[in-house]
Amino acid sequence: MKKAAIKILLWACALLVFFPAPAYADVGCTTDGAADSAALYVAGNPDGFPVEGFDADSGTYVGAAPAFLQLVSERTGLNFVYICAGEQDRRETLIRNHQVDLLFSTSEEPVLLDLGDEAIKLFSVMNNGIPMDVYCVFTAVSGAEDRAQIRSVAESLTKDELSLLITTGSAHFSGGRRYNLAILLLCSALLVALAVVAVLSVLLYRKKHKGSAFVDTATMIGNKQYFVRTFRTMISDPARELYFVIHFAFDIVWINNSYGAEEADEILRYAADTITQRMKDNEFCARTGGGAFAAAIYSSGSDQVENRVDEILRVLNAYSGKYKNGEMKSLFHAGICALTLDDKNAEKVLYNAEQAYRRAVEEKRAFVFVNHDVLNEQRARVSIREQAGEALDQHAFMPYVQFIISTEDSSICGGEMLSRWPNRLYGLLNPGTYVPILQDMGLIVGHDLLMLEEACKLLQEWESRGKNWFLTCNLTRITISDPSLVDRIASIAEQYSFSREKLILEVTEDSLEEDKDKALRNITGLKEKGFHISLDDFSSGFTSVTDLYEYPVDLVKLDRQMILDADRDQHAAALLTEITRLCHELQILVLAEGVETEKQARQVQTSRCDYIQGYYYARPLPLRELDGFEERYRPEKISMDEEMPVLSGSEVEVPPKAACKIEETPKQIQEAYAKDESQAEKGEMRVSYTETRITEQQEAPKSNQAMLQIQYGPYHLELPGNIDMDSVVGILRAIQNGMSETEHIREN
Repeated sequence: MKKAAIKILLWACALLVFFPAPAYADVGCTTDGAADSAALYVAGNPDGFPVEGFDADSGTYVGAAPAFLQLVSERTGLNFVYICAGEQDRRETLIRNHQVDLLFSTSEEPVLLDLGDEAIKLFSVMNNGIPMDVYCVFTAVSGAEDRAQIRSVAESLTKDELSLLITTGSAHFSGGRRYNLAILLLCSALLVALAVVAVLSVLLYRKKHKGSAFVDTATMIGNKQYFVRTFRTMISDPARELYFVIHFAFDIVWINNSYGAEEADEILRYAADTITQRMKDNEFCARTGGGAFAAAIYSSGSDQVENRVDEILRVLNAYSGKYKNGEMKSLFHAGICALTLDDKNAEKVLYNAEQAYRRAVEEKRAFVFVNHDVLNEQRARVSIREQAGEALDQHAFMPYVQFIISTEDSSICGGEMLSRWPNRLYGLLNPGTYVPILQDMGLIVGHDLLMLEEACKLLQEWESRGKNWFLTCNLTRITISDPSLVDRIASIAEQYSFSREKLILEVTEDSLEEDKDKALRNITGLKEKGFHISLDDFSSGFTSVTDLYEYPVDLVKLDRQMILDADRDQHAAALLTEITRLCHELQILVLAEGVETEKQARQVQTSRCDYIQGYYYARPLPLRELDGFEERYRPEKISMDEEMPVLSGSEVEVPPKAACKIEETPKQIQEAYAKDESQAEKGEMRVSYTETRITEQQEAPKSNQAMLQIQYGPYHLELPGNIDMDSVVGILRAIQNGMSETEHIREN
């Protein structure tokens, strides 16, 4: 007797070690009328000892079966809810009415086994000395994925774990039913006394954090498991085609690195509140990982969804206004997947929506809908990603050069070093395809330095042949922030013989916004080593005139869009001319990119740009074709016979003002010009760049403030130097249309 009691006590202690929480801690109960879409429903036998039974004192099911479900919950995150239906066994009724996902049955209950859709054997127990098999029976409404997870846990149970499960059932129900030994009661009492504090603590903790397997602790909304479960239970086939799944996300890694984890957490909470508050009764959302959220929206049409997504993104991105004084790029983007009748796999739907989101980020769009092209391109991205590391190790990225032309005599004066990837599956790939992937993989610095070394080789070759040409070479935003960049570039250049000023390192404007301190430190260091610096994509949206003032820039490359605008808009043409003049005053050379037509070439030359680059003169060429192109190329001066929309004149002194001042209306201007057609400054526009010193009495930063002064006919403007070029053009258009600058700002 004593040995038997000690053995039972040891088994019970083992249960506390291997099953630290009671079997029913995450296996709750509910009445028929209650509902929890994020749980699997179980039909229980209230008097099914020793498999399971209802404990009236605790209001829960206990026994071997609940212990098994507890183990499944801990290993998979699934939650289970027993339907408490009184003292009667209603399992057959519940399974016939499709009200439950699963139940437990024995070999002595063939009816239940036949009614189930699938049954797996768990273990055997003794019933009055006769072995009895215990089965987990899945009903027709249970999901294939849930079945697979439960089946996997059942198949992985060790003999010791099975013994513990069986002992759990006996420990709960054997007391007054099978044993009448006083020593057993004594041992049970001792066991309860030892465990009561621990059990109560665990119960209170589990009750407080009920359903935590489906809750994201950072935002306190549902997590990905919750979304997948709710997707399966809430979205029925008749309504499936009326649902859209949206993937909202932001670059949480960049926020963490730039602003810290606390800021990232704050954005997560803000996004969770914003999205949750906009969900309707038949909709749901969750945080699906990292900086990503998913929302299932019910709508009768894509137009309504677009409006709702656009509104959510507007509110989400309003938060980013606190960063960079509101100049930061849009923080959140979205991908939208419209469900079809075949979209029953939540994981696949979430993946598709994420691919659309990635396309939106790449194309700098607010959101993108899923379509076959998007999915095919994203599959290609996965394949390219798998090949990228090996390609970099094997130097598979080929150097290409696009020649640059001097506007003075239309001769070749240099080139831009570019890269191409001859991919075995997808042919010759442009940088726009693989550079973002290399950035995500942390390989972009290696790629940039590889191309830089190719540029050094080519410059050495050109100088040895007496060619006084320069080469520009791109540095991406990650590369320019590399703390060891200056030393690495200097080390590569030391291996080759060429004039250092012939190597012009291109820095994009968005990379300056990434980390200005690191960028300025590296740019200054490279200048000290003798290299020249180019500011690429000037006027692309991150532009401010103060960039020309703050950074030691030798060359400005005007964005292609500015050339296109100047080709069809007189204000943009005037701005092109004056920006060029301003750069020259600051001893900065100007290169116009993306010139594709003769008209654009004439416009660029008239605007006094120093260099031209574009397909009108030369396409990017592999190194082997450079000599052949040079031999065939014949410099031709562009004809300037056609009148160009250029505005010029003498600079007008402008008194300091805080904003644009309108002295006359367009109608008054026209009348004045009509009276005096000889007025030489008709339609003039002049731009000057001045440095205004702030006195101590003024409430302004103590540093010098660059100002942009514009004289446009009788209109005198003095604007902050950090104003972007698009805003300048917008103000000029507003003036021409008779709208005051105050009205323009209010409307935009």
